[in-house]
Amino acid sequence: MVTTPGGLSCALAALLLVVALPAHAALGVEEEVTRVDVEVDPVAYALDGFSLVGLGRAAWRLDLGAFAATMPVFAHGQDGFDVAFSGFGVKLDRTFGAEGMGLALGVDAGLARVRVARGELASEVLQGTVGARVGYRLPLGQHFFLMPWVGVGAYVGDDRVPVGDATFEQARAFVFPTVHLGYRVR
Repeated sequence: MVTTPGGLSCALAALLLVVALPAHAALGVEEEVTRVDVEVDPVAYALDGFSLVGLGRAAWRLDLGAFAATMPVFAHGQDGFDVAFSGFGVKLDRTFGAEGMGLALGVDAGLARVRVARGELASEVLQGTVGARVGYRLPLGQHFFLMPWVGVGAYVGDDRVPVGDATFEQARAFVFPTVHLGYRVR
């Protein structure tokens, strides 16, 4: 089972919020076009985890979110290892449609606590990610939207996690496709 991010992760997420919101406000966009969205990733929930993000302003969208998931073996490719992670991230997207809908191009960064287990033994490491993504936000009525997207990126940190007498070897790069379901609060 995946646990929620620890105190360090929450403190760093709060620091990102304090730094990112004034930077986001400095974009010089009219205040009345600020949007607040709540977005979830059903794929994360299907993988025994969670995901929650969202804040938009004109053509820009800033996501500050928390996430967790248990990785199936087909995703990491190493039999005998159970891998789970939880953490937080920040994404900055530029949208090209009306009211933040349509094509979205962005960059992201995250920090996660990764737990690798093999039988009764387990190891944990902190691992960062940096990447780029492309997606398309589709309106579903007045308040709901769907956003399929795919990201590519790199892991930053330990790529070899020793667990007892075995070693889990993390790929240096990743491709991450998913679909988010969102609700526009305002």
